[in-house]
Parts: sequence; structure tokens; C-alpha cells
Amino acid sequence: VSHTFEVVNRTAEPVKIAKVNPSCGCTVADHTKEWLQPGETGTVTATLSAKKKGYFTKQVSVFMEGEESPKVLTIRGEVIE
Repeated sequence: VSHTFEVVNRTAEPVKIAKVNPSCGCTVADHTKEWLQPGETGTVTATLSAKKKGYFTKQVSVFMEGEESPKVLTIRGEVIE
């Protein structure tokens, strides 16, 4: 199961996603590697290995270049047969 989040640079300066950290080993994440100019859009894609049935909530912490506190993205869903 994958979901792609759009990330928009709403600042007046270029920004870059430094790293993304999934909340568990069952989730991997990828992101735009280039600097985003003001107004530009990048992406963060979270992919979950959905092996168990039921509801899930997973998070991906997104660290921007030069910032210590992450932005947290959440993906929720239900795995059914």
C-alpha cells in the first residue's frame, strides 16, 4: 500500500527535504531530493507492507534542511481480504 503526499514550498526561500523517517520497519519512504523553489511542489511517498488485516495508522517524520523539528505525515487505512 502506497500513498504520495504533495509538499509545497510556501516560503520565500528554497527548501529541501533532508530526510524522512518512517515510524516502523514495515513502512519505507522516499522523497524529492532536489531543492524546492518558492511555490514548487515535491513529494513524499510512504509504502506500507500490509500483511495483517485490520486498521492501521503509520507516520513518517519529514525533516527539512536546517530544521530540527520534523513535520509528521500520517497514513491511515484498513487492510481487508
